Amino acid sequence: MRIILVGKAPPLQGGVASRTFNFALAATRSGHNVDLYTNSAEAGSTYRYELCPDDQAYAARGGNRLKIHNIALERRITHIPYSPCFETRLFGAAIEAAKDADLVIGWYFQPYGLVASDLARILGKRCVLLHAGSDLGRLTKSPDLAAAYRYRFDTCDILTTSSVTRSILTDHMGFAHSRVHNIARGNVIPSYFRAPPKKLGLSELLVSAHPSLQGLEIEPMLRAKFLDESLAPLNDAITLAIYGKVGDSKGHFELIAALSALADEGRQFNFLFCGGGHRAALERALKKIADHPALMRRTRFIPFVAPWRIPSLIRTADAVCFLERDFDISFHGPMVPREVMLCGRALVLSDEIYAKQPFKEKLKHGETFFSASDPRNISGLRDVIRSIISSPRDDLRNVGERGRNIIRQYYDDSEFEDPVLLTLQRMGILGSTSAIAGDKK
Repeated sequence: MRIILVGKAPPLQGGVASRTFNFALAATRSGHNVDLYTNSAEAGSTYRYELCPDDQAYAARGGNRLKIHNIALERRITHIPYSPCFETRLFGAAIEAAKDADLVIGWYFQPYGLVASDLARILGKRCVLLHAGSDLGRLTKSPDLAAAYRYRFDTCDILTTSSVTRSILTDHMGFAHSRVHNIARGNVIPSYFRAPPKKLGLSELLVSAHPSLQGLEIEPMLRAKFLDESLAPLNDAITLAIYGKVGDSKGHFELIAALSALADEGRQFNFLFCGGGHRAALERALKKIADHPALMRRTRFIPFVAPWRIPSLIRTADAVCFLERDFDISFHGPMVPREVMLCGRALVLSDEIYAKQPFKEKLKHGETFFSASDPRNISGLRDVIRSIISSPRDDLRNVGERGRNIIRQYYDDSEFEDPVLLTLQRMGILGSTSAIAGDKK
């Protein structure tokens, strides 16, 4: 089948872009042809990662069956008031190809779902839409957007991840129950956590991230400070890491405060900070580190890396922090804790994220993970981190290994199959891998 997929794509960071791309690759492995239309090239540098030659080769694994179409950059649109016209430009880019499509998919309501639903409605194609946390948890709170989604998506099948999100779509948004389908095993760990394309050590990661750091759109003097430190060797102390978008609800600022206090105590440790996101939040975090010389010497900053590099990033650390708290989407279920556990590294969790783990009854502080409770309690967080950086490395590895045993019991190898592809096969929209393989014989 020929699939028109409208959504996010490399080198845009984030879970939605990663899952969209993973589905596209899985579909090509099943014998389908995918044309992915995206506006990812227009995202700022703090939302993108660098594709080195190895990454470009990995991203091209779909071969001729996967074609990624980035809409042309437009800098001369002058209508008032200004907008980037994403919906119209994506629609115009995809309309001719969609005439020959068997299926149109939009991943994330804005703007991709709107474009996909319009293409399908006009051309008489079947349309499948997928939501994420932020479009369903934030955008649908706008009365105007919610009304547009209700009317524009009324003939589409919508895939969802849980009973909570299903009820939002049916009870709050008013979609017919027959058009809302649960994704098979909605939370999936990508296959590259089982078989990374290439394992990189810390020095290799730092070198590969250097061009991205050079081009990062932050204050030039601040960027220069981190460039000066970026390739300097680290000592053999315990390394803590954090990765993901920087934000007040993510615990970055509490962690920086706790680490600053520990640096003032003369404690030895290394801090690997990988992230980006909104420029103002990222600059604020980097300034707090740069303004503290003792912490600056212990820190290496890496802008976002390709998602298939995350396993290597995790394994360069002895412990990885995920300290989200007061997140404004109650059903948000990030996969970072499971990624860290699968890589066999000690995990440091806030209570909010601990409570969302389906295997939380197996998590024991100091045995299978470390509890940071409420990260806003800086002194409490500092004490937890102090105990971690004072621990023998072998003890931390044992904590990580026990965590990995939990995650291995929770997931079997079938969980590495793409859940969206499995769902569309189950619904009879796409043929199964075995059927397609048989057709090729």
